[in-house]
Amino acid sequence: MHEPLENSPPQDTSRVMDLLEEVFRNHRQDLFSFCYRRLGSADAANDACGRIVLKAVNSIDSFTPHPDRPGETMRAWLFRIARNDLIDHRRTLRPVASLDRLSQDGTLLHNPIDSRRGPEETALARESEHELQHLLQQLPDSQRSIVELRLAGLRGDEIAEALGLPLSAVKSAQYRAYQRLRDLLSPDHSTARKP
Repeated sequence: MHEPLENSPPQDTSRVMDLLEEVFRNHRQDLFSFCYRRLGSADAANDACGRIVLKAVNSIDSFTPHPDRPGETMRAWLFRIARNDLIDHRRTLRPVASLDRLSQDGTLLHNPIDSRRGPEETALARESEHELQHLLQQLPDSQRSIVELRLAGLRGDEIAEALGLPLSAVKSAQYRAYQRLRDLLSPDHSTARKP
């Protein structure tokens, strides 16, 4: 067993490397089991253990032992490296499919999502659209126009220009419209409407 590192100067990496070797030797099976549970393969767990020890050796200068428990601190540090390595490894294995589609001539097609809806999705969309139209009809014309233009994707300054209004008037009317819609959608309002 090594003597505590508290008397060692911080730049004495050979003592820290000896401690790392001892910790790895004493906790190799725990480290392997941790990796195996995460990865589900003995080969992958062995590979991960190798990467983890290599990372620990390469970053040994960043390790600061606790004066009273240098071995325990190193063990926690080693398992933190293991956890981070396994997270990073999972990220690299995650399949990344491009959402972009290319035409036959190699140009990018913008809409990668299948726009066809199933019957249930179509019914829900129609119901939502109907509810939205019903709510919009309860707004004054000026507010309804602003919300409809916003739903069409226009910015505030574009709405102001389209309606011939100052931007401050558009913002004010939009605020009032959204507040009215919140009131109409509130549970108190919906229970008051139903008999």
